Parts: sequence; structure tokens; C-alpha cells
Amino acid sequence: MHMNIENKNRPDSARKNLTIIDNRELTQAEWLAQAEDDAEGTRSENTIKTYAAGMANFDRWCSETGYTYSLPENPVHPRALKQYIADRAKTLKPASVDNYVTAINAAHYELDLPEPNKARVVQQALIKMRRKYGTDQKQAEPLLGGEIKDALKDMGNSLPELRDKALIWLAYDTLCRGAELVSFNCNNLRTTNTMKGKKYNIWLARSKADQEARGQWRFVSPDTFDILNEWMDAARLTGDDPLFIPLGNRAENERLKSRYVSSIYKKRVGEDFTAHSTRIGGAIAMMNNGATTAQIQREGGWRSDAMVSRYTEAAATEFGAAAALAIAEGRVGSETEAKPA
Repeated sequence: MHMNIENKNRPDSARKNLTIIDNRELTQAEWLAQAEDDAEGTRSENTIKTYAAGMANFDRWCSETGYTYSLPENPVHPRALKQYIADRAKTLKPASVDNYVTAINAAHYELDLPEPNKARVVQQALIKMRRKYGTDQKQAEPLLGGEIKDALKDMGNSLPELRDKALIWLAYDTLCRGAELVSFNCNNLRTTNTMKGKKYNIWLARSKADQEARGQWRFVSPDTFDILNEWMDAARLTGDDPLFIPLGNRAENERLKSRYVSSIYKKRVGEDFTAHSTRIGGAIAMMNNGATTAQIQREGGWRSDAMVSRYTEAAATEFGAAAALAIAEGRVGSETEAKPA
């Protein structure tokens, strides 16, 4: 592939991050992903994967168009990146193109090269893409507590059923993402005796918004705590064992992979639901219960209130000025007696 990088052409500053795998030369995308991974742990695993996917996509575009580059000797020209954005915007979501452009830019940043996405032509191309194709992203179907109860009420007490019940209810209580759910160990659960009785929490050591691993306690309801203990007792899990493990002939208390979490939702709740459904549903339920945006932001570990607002936007219309006006004018459906305007 024309994107392979010759070792002899790399300066020492670029070569120091290189790892050779199986005695073969890495492709451009693989080498850049390795360079990111070696950058003193400054980026998360998911970010590394996203960047690698972005560079791989850009490499495919180069193969399709005949454009050539080689870092660090021959950086990506801003006008080439502009054309890449225009071409990929026709088939990819704007959010994906944004992520891939960020990956290309990060590769240059790590090598102390000029960052192409700061060029005016690239910024203009991104603005044009967003205006033409929009920035709305498909959101996971919200999953609320009542829906979880209905979906799980007939489940039995086999190991897979106990595990899946515990995982889904813990996700709803904590608003955790799939990768965060599978990161828990059994000893992350805590019981505290207070004047009002026992309180239950679980320690989240690291989250997407907490890459420095400051950690955060998340609430666990008594019912969820009981379900978790029933699962741990049945699976004979304790101490620093992973809280959620795969089940099967070859499984030996290894950690459940995050990519399997959404399949659990689809199997137990429905095809429209994913690991993010309880995160969105929980946020909506908290808002409906009177929680402020700041409270919801804290519970879900969001960096800002922007995503909270996005998740709860549709539900929030029920409490908006238009809804209040409809009630005042008696335009609230056949179940309520209409009032004169």
C-alpha cells in the first residue's frame, strides 16, 4: 500500500514512538495509532480506536483518489483535507467526518507538525458540510424504569438471566455507559450505615469524562443492590473479581467485553435498545422527577450540560411554556374538560 512508511525515512523524533508488530512494517494508520497509544497515556483507549479508524478511512480515500502523503516528511495539505471532507460528507454522517478530521489533525499534532484543520479552507469545508447535511445525530431509544420492569418481570434465575438483570438495573441507576459497566469489580460496591438506614453506592474509577481517574461514587438502589448480590452469589464472584463476566464453556471469570452489552439489551428488552438507552432514559426520568440539569449532569458524569439538554430536549417540552399555555387554554385532550380561552 502506498501509505506504508519507510523506517529509514523517519527522523528520530518520529521513530521513537514506533513499535514493530510481528516483524512487519506498520501501515500509516497502524503506526499513527501506535504513536497515539505511546503518547504517555494522554488519550483513552476509545479515542485511540477512533483515531485509528479515522486514519484508515483517510487512507482508503487516498487510495481512491491517488493522493499521497507520508508523515512526517509530507504532511496532509489543507486543500486535500478540504476535498476529503466534501467527498466523505456525501456518504458519512457529519459527526463521523468530524471525528476523522480530528484524527488526521491529532496525527500531525503528535509529530509537532502544522495542524491542517486549523486552515481556513478546512474550517470553511466543515461549516459547509454542517449547513448542508445538518448535525443531528440519531439518538438511542430511551429506556425508562417502568419499561425495564415490564421487560424483565418474567425472567428466571439462570446465570445469564441474573447477570443481565443486574447489568441493566445497575445501568439505569448509575447512568453508566457500556464500557463503564463492565469496568466494575465486585468490591466497588459499598454499603454505608446512616441514621436513615443503609445506603448503597458503587465506585466508578474512571469514565469517559474522567480520563484522569479521579473517580466518582454512583447511587445504587436497594432493589438493584439485592439483584447484584443474587447474581454475585450465584456466579461465585467476590473481591476484585469483575462484576460482569461472560458465560460459557470457555469463560473463567474474565471481564465481559463492552461490545456485548448492547446485545444484552436487544435480547432482554428489544431490538431498538442499546447500552445507551438506560443512560438517556435515566436522564429523562430524573428530569420528569424534578431534578435540575446540574444534578443530572453530576449523576451521569457529563462534562457539560449540553448532552443532558440534548437527551432531555423532547421530554422537556412537556414542561415548557407551550405546554403550560395549552393547559391554561384547555387544549389538553378529551380527558380534561376544556376551559374557555
